[in-house]
Amino acid sequence: MPPIDATPPPAEPASAIRAFRRFLCGNAMVLVAMMVGQVAVPWWITLKNGRHDLALYATLCAVAVCLTMPLMSMLGDRHSKRLLIRIGLCVYLLGAIGTACLASFGYYDIRLLLAVEIVALSGLSMVIPLMSVMASDLLPQAALPQAMQQQKFWQSAGQLGGPMLGGLALSFAGVSFALWLQIVLILAVLAVTESLPASPPATTHPRGGWWQELSAGVRAKWRIGLERNWTIITFVVGLALIPCIGMLLPLKVHAMGLSGQWLGICEASVSLGMLLGAAVGSNARIVERLGRFRLRVAAITLLGPALVLVGQTHAPLTMAASLLLVGFMNSIVVMMGYSRRILASPKRFRTRMMAVNVVVTQLSAIVGPALAGLWLMHWPISFVYLIFGITLLLGSAGYWVTPNFRTFLELDDKDVEGWYSTHYPHAFDAKEISAIAPETTPASDA
Repeated sequence: MPPIDATPPPAEPASAIRAFRRFLCGNAMVLVAMMVGQVAVPWWITLKNGRHDLALYATLCAVAVCLTMPLMSMLGDRHSKRLLIRIGLCVYLLGAIGTACLASFGYYDIRLLLAVEIVALSGLSMVIPLMSVMASDLLPQAALPQAMQQQKFWQSAGQLGGPMLGGLALSFAGVSFALWLQIVLILAVLAVTESLPASPPATTHPRGGWWQELSAGVRAKWRIGLERNWTIITFVVGLALIPCIGMLLPLKVHAMGLSGQWLGICEASVSLGMLLGAAVGSNARIVERLGRFRLRVAAITLLGPALVLVGQTHAPLTMAASLLLVGFMNSIVVMMGYSRRILASPKRFRTRMMAVNVVVTQLSAIVGPALAGLWLMHWPISFVYLIFGITLLLGSAGYWVTPNFRTFLELDDKDVEGWYSTHYPHAFDAKEISAIAPETTPASDA
């Protein structure tokens, strides 16, 4: 994998390269902090009240993100992204401190825990979509495809480091220490983001309200057949995948009689797989030789059987190896089209359309754990994994009937910018855009 310095072209200004380095560092550290919390909090709930509270926690937290994400995403087109990221981190920090205090005093109340966790997730709902698109404010268009691939690689690295730190903290110092470690990491991210440039808002003089802006983004996604099908398939895949590597995983580890360290190992296996997948997905030679379409379809097809193996095995090492395969395949699926979908959208729709992607993922994170909790009342956890694995395998067939899917994935990088505006001009109605940005038209973004 090339070093960070190699991501932007050498001809780019030194200030832009430095800003992009700081941004990558901050983005990775946010994910480290988030993953530490995602290891520590579910494990604490598992030890206290098991399946019922864990299903409730996963479902209500996903509902909170689903409700707050569209509202927060609108702000990214109106105000400086750096300012909003720092505000979101402060809110996240406040919620994390509340959770750490509850654990430190040994006071477990699922209602109070949910309240403070929802505060933290509201902050993350502002940070995550803005960091997903902020690279476009730091680098010129020509550098973005490679820069976004590099960003995805370092995001995977952050997602690998978090479970490893969380698992070690749980093993040697307990839940409270892991949660205070999360707070230290958030403070470090705040220090890093202080030096980022204050990026200008995409919409200088917005006239429409947040609902009008959000509706325009949702309508644009629905009118683009490629995006519509892609989004529906993403929901089905998330419906099966999210609970299998989320709420079901600590239950599986606990049912096998393993310690919290093994939960960290399993989470780290998923993240390591994602890191390796990101390395493969950003390797131009591999992608050119195998093709984005073939890589994505092969990866999504293998995800289902890998999940089934996780649920059926009783050997810890086999489970960890299967989860590594799950992470690898999932990363390939995400990488094959991640930056393209952003670049193909008009600039002033990117944050909104990215937020819709995240909201759809959160909707699947609501329905998936709810179904898992319901099924666990009647069937063993291995059978629940089997159902989800089959669901994922069936959902992967949808890519074959998605219009222009193969064509879009196989486009040259230089042809991706503004592709949606060119091929789906009806998706971006002039009146909707003029209500958001009076002097902006789809052609200017192409």
